[in-house]
Amino acid sequence: MIDGAGNSETSHFGPWYVGNTDLSTVCSARGQAITLDGFLDVANNEWTTSEFLDDDERAGQARMLYATWDADHFYIGWQGARWQIDGELIAYLDTQTGGSTSALSGAITLPFAADYAIVIEDEITGTLYEYDGSQWITSSLPWEFAHDSNNGGGTEIRLPFGAQVVSGAVQLLALELSDGAPIALFPTTNALTGPWNAAYIWSDLCATDDPGDGQPTALNATLNTGSVPGTKALVGPGSFIEYGISITNNETNQTLSSAQVNLTAATGLSFESITGITCSPAAACTAGENTWTINLPDVDPAETAQFSVTARLVADLTGIPQISTGIELEQAGSPLATATRTHATDSTAPTIALEDPATLSLQPGLQRIVGSADDGTGIGVAAVQVRPEGGTWQTITGTVLWEAVLNVPQVSTYSIDVRALDAFDNTGTPVRYDFTVDTISPTVSITLPATLRGGLVRLLGTATDPLPLGGAITDVEVQLGLETNEWLPAETPTLIAGTTNYRWSFLWDLPPIDGDEVPVRVRATDAAGNISLPTAWISTTVDTVFPVVTSTQPITTVFVSDYLAGSVEGTPVISGTVSDGYGVAAVQVEVFAPNGTSVVQSAQVVSNTWQFIPVLEEAVLGNFRLQVLVEDRAGNVTVGEAYELQVIERPLSTLQATNDGPTALGATTTLTASLATGSNVTYAWSLGDGTTATGATVSHTYPAVGIYTAIVTATNSVGTVSTTTTVIVDETVSTLQATNDGPTALGATTTLTASLATGSNTSYTWSLGDGTTATGATVSHTYPAVGIYTAIVTATNSVGTVSTTTTVVVDEAIAGLQLANDGPTALGATTTLTASLATGSNVTYAWSLGDGTTATGATVSHTYPAVGIYTA
Repeated sequence: MIDGAGNSETSHFGPWYVGNTDLSTVCSARGQAITLDGFLDVANNEWTTSEFLDDDERAGQARMLYATWDADHFYIGWQGARWQIDGELIAYLDTQTGGSTSALSGAITLPFAADYAIVIEDEITGTLYEYDGSQWITSSLPWEFAHDSNNGGGTEIRLPFGAQVVSGAVQLLALELSDGAPIALFPTTNALTGPWNAAYIWSDLCATDDPGDGQPTALNATLNTGSVPGTKALVGPGSFIEYGISITNNETNQTLSSAQVNLTAATGLSFESITGITCSPAAACTAGENTWTINLPDVDPAETAQFSVTARLVADLTGIPQISTGIELEQAGSPLATATRTHATDSTAPTIALEDPATLSLQPGLQRIVGSADDGTGIGVAAVQVRPEGGTWQTITGTVLWEAVLNVPQVSTYSIDVRALDAFDNTGTPVRYDFTVDTISPTVSITLPATLRGGLVRLLGTATDPLPLGGAITDVEVQLGLETNEWLPAETPTLIAGTTNYRWSFLWDLPPIDGDEVPVRVRATDAAGNISLPTAWISTTVDTVFPVVTSTQPITTVFVSDYLAGSVEGTPVISGTVSDGYGVAAVQVEVFAPNGTSVVQSAQVVSNTWQFIPVLEEAVLGNFRLQVLVEDRAGNVTVGEAYELQVIERPLSTLQATNDGPTALGATTTLTASLATGSNVTYAWSLGDGTTATGATVSHTYPAVGIYTAIVTATNSVGTVSTTTTVIVDETVSTLQATNDGPTALGATTTLTASLATGSNTSYTWSLGDGTTATGATVSHTYPAVGIYTAIVTATNSVGTVSTTTTVVVDEAIAGLQLANDGPTALGATTTLTASLATGSNVTYAWSLGDGTTATGATVSHTYPAVGIYTA
């Protein structure tokens, strides 16, 4: 509006939401005027009360659910949550046949077969899922949502499932999930933890203009109960319990009306009275009954109704360990909430016991009897009563711990009865105790070691009560040193199983004495108070003074080899003096090796001086710790000084290597290494044929004939040295043969030859039979005269020697042969034929006599058979 002067005024009206969802409008023409911004504008009818389905207060703050639709879309509105902060929104829709009753996650079963599921994770992130017949998958259908974080948080969802799109029924279930668990659930008639049986159902969207009409709703109310006494307290026979009951209507706009509280008491309990509310009708609350029905007045939204009911327990609770009352809030026959209050009952009387049930003896006169009472898990002991023999019950001093002072007559046996009562007047069964009236003292003995040492020692002994035989010994006392000294109490005596004797012990804190004698005696007291005469004095030597030791360390570093077991090279590493008033028993040193082991060894003691030479059982190197220990005759041990001793290797020197070769091929060669000095030595061999070995002595078989250089390296922690040894490996000589090219003419050269079947690196020496020698496998020699010579050849190598011979014949050459006979010879007479030479030796003659016969020799005789001329 603008006036004549140009002043203007602007007024705003609305917003107005103009939609058309009336049933009179054709279904396909219906439209909603919902602005998808997350703000549910109920005040201006963007969302109407008919579209409100329900609210759920179970999350603490009310959540509200709306639903509506038009021709093309289905709308869901949620008020009261900020997503991601409060949790996430999940909604399930059934719009067609098929679908799944399985939720997106978890074991909950849906109340219908859903086709679609909407998940809103935060203010801007959401997903539409659809069921493809086997699993939930992301849907490609167009949909939208908007969230407004103001006004407690609002969400508006638009889905493509309008009235003209969906031909059948539509079902809806929606929930808010926080940390994996539902905190709000629609319809609210479903329990959060399941099962989920209810859903919103619209059979025909086109025929429905009031989405909330006829849908399931539940009123949310809280039932709180308490009791005096509380459920952790005990209740007893005839006691009262006051139950406090409050009902709070959690709804924001709905009155709790026509509701009632049903009370049911267990056996042993009945209801007596009610305050804070009038029971109508009065007959529903009859005193002494164990079931009551209380009709509640209306409870406005967010208001609370309170009242109390008093109940009483029966006088006899035998067999009833607990009492329970069930409390149920219901409306129109439907339970809204339930509670149970349970109290443990105390129907058991306390028990009693004497302080020492074994001490059933008394002296005559005024005596004090003490004991205890226990009510177990009950309410507690209220009183203890005693009834002397021939008397009446009287309450005595104390409860849990009690005492009775009684005048015991001069009789042989005296009896009393004792019982206990608790705060509920549960009275225990009387217990009778029969006491022996005792006037005879016990006997006592002591076992005392000859020597005592240390700070605290325990003296032992036994005591016996002759009346009653095996009666209790209650006290034993010990006196030390002088009869004017005080009597000291021993520990409580204990009965020795299977006997009538009691064992006692006394813990004595020994004084600072160095080997002096102390006299000891004891006495005992029985359960009736009779005291024995003291035992005779018995003496023991007390030594609590430790020996005195001094020590020095002349050597701080030693060679390990000097102190190994069996060595005589080691000298003292610690020495000193020692003294003790009672006498020294031993000086020892505990040797702690660096490998974690330890051993105690004795030192050499002469008069009041001592020295220590350690003995090492194995060659361990490093820093040793030596702890001096001195023990006197009483067993007192003084821990003296501790010293560090460095044990090292002696340096290596004069490494030598030898072997037992030469060695025949295939035989084992033994190689040995030795040192003049050195300890903890390791030996490593390179054997010359590509192999290695370790150890001071090694054995090895070389693979072939040859000369090998073996190298040995000796190593310890302070050094390394090496040396070599030569190993000769030869094939064994065998089957020696000797030949010559004779016979040989005098003056000619004879060749002699030696050969072997096996052998290597062989040398040959010849003795030629004429006083001369030669060497070599083949030799040449001219013998000086005609003769037969035996030549000897010897074949030698590093692993053996063989010999053999060959015979050499030397002759003079034949020349100037002449023949003669003594013929002519008469037929029948003998003819002598003679052969002679100008030169020749070792000659043999062979004759062909001309008549077909032969003969040998320089001269032959022959008788020819016929006249003739014969050529011989």
